[in-house]
Amino acid sequence: MKYVLRAKGIEEFRRLVAEKRKVSQAPAETFTMPSPIRPSLVTIAPTPLSSVTAETPSDPEYDRWAEHNLMSQRQTGYGAVWIKLPAGTLHSNQMRGLADVLEKNELSGVRIAVNQDLVIPWLPFDRVRAIYDELGALDLATPGARTISDVTGCPGATTCNLGITRSLTLADVLSRELDSYTDPEIQKLRIKISGCPNSCGHHHIADIGFYGNVRKVGERQAPYYQLLLGGRVNADGVRFGRQIMSVPARPIPGIIRELLAFYQADRQAGETFSAWVSRTPDSAIKARLLPLAEVTSATEDLFVDWGDTETYSLKLGRGECVA
Repeated sequence: MKYVLRAKGIEEFRRLVAEKRKVSQAPAETFTMPSPIRPSLVTIAPTPLSSVTAETPSDPEYDRWAEHNLMSQRQTGYGAVWIKLPAGTLHSNQMRGLADVLEKNELSGVRIAVNQDLVIPWLPFDRVRAIYDELGALDLATPGARTISDVTGCPGATTCNLGITRSLTLADVLSRELDSYTDPEIQKLRIKISGCPNSCGHHHIADIGFYGNVRKVGERQAPYYQLLLGGRVNADGVRFGRQIMSVPARPIPGIIRELLAFYQADRQAGETFSAWVSRTPDSAIKARLLPLAEVTSATEDLFVDWGDTETYSLKLGRGECVA
């Protein structure tokens, strides 16, 4: 229908609908279908470790995983497990293995989250450790779900003909580069990346967002990203991130680390990243990041995008998104 709307325009679309209504003889019907899917998740608050690890031996790796990958439901005794998928990557053998885990343990199913993770709901707490071990055997027990290292990225130029940069590869790189942060205010941040100005990667509503573009450096094209800060979606409403500056693709991991160091040094007591961004002028952020973002002498890696081995060249065609 969206393609018809785009081709015909809203006025012609309305006229066609009204015309069809005049001749339609189909009576209004209500269809009710039983669903095997249990109720959806009801809370996103992380589960206190004490409620799920009291009867298990001390295991730092498990504790680290449970801190962010396990959450409680409102229904007493049940939780949900988040499976962190770096850059949304899930292999066929992992899919089959996960299906076996669900069937073997008689679990209700798995949900796909908007941040490119998987969620297993309705998991009794006394079976969490066993599920963790089984997920670990499938390499699906990566800690850090719903943290700054859980980076969202659209396919970008890897598969999409509208993609300007390889956003998916950059998301994978950042998920590893940012895994060591323990500051709670930094851990809760969200990074989202799109390979072009279209919003498939949700860059506009992230704490730290990037969308791909291209710049001429001398006579050559180089992959760049537009940096946005302060986007959010919460109970208070929606705020789009504000555009700060355009930065080269290659130094982005260092640029993010410098941005976070600036926040840690400049924040007031108890100040969130969002509040800090709101009160910090663009000029101050640009000045702090410019030494890393400014190209003074172009080296060859500037012209090679993340995940590429060849010199960057912009090639566009029909995209896989609806833009």
